[in-house]
Amino acid sequence: MAQLAAQSQGVEKYGPYGCQNGQPWSMMLEPCESLCELIIKTGAVVDSITFVTTKCRRKFGGNGGNAEHKVTLQCGEHVTNISGAIGEWHKNVDVTKLKIHTNLCKDGYGPYGGGPYTKYLYDFSSEVPSNGRVVGFFGTLENNYVQSIGLYVKKEC
Repeated sequence: MAQLAAQSQGVEKYGPYGCQNGQPWSMMLEPCESLCELIIKTGAVVDSITFVTTKCRRKFGGNGGNAEHKVTLQCGEHVTNISGAIGEWHKNVDVTKLKIHTNLCKDGYGPYGGGPYTKYLYDFSSEVPSNGRVVGFFGTLENNYVQSIGLYVKKEC
């Protein structure tokens, strides 16, 4: 549903980064809705991501993770990019580290995740154009973990 809406609004996809054989998830901001906070629960990998917007709260992933990281966006702050690592943990390939980059924190918040016993496969970094604005996220879930993540980006005039 969000992908069809994205295409009709001139939104481009960046990613997903990671494996894509799990269950798809997607969240896209509605017009006049903004992202206020991201809550990332981690252990060795990214267990879940919760997006808190001006209208609702949407969680993707399981209930595990012994660490909770909150990225609270200031007034006028918005996500510009994501980066991190994909790795193998207990024979699953998941997002093992995640960093959130914004217009006010270009080096990014995080990385979150990256616990022990993880075999790192590769790093990723989205290449969102400077005139692009992140308007949503998508990816896949596998065994209650975030398996992949990508961005919906709308180019600004």
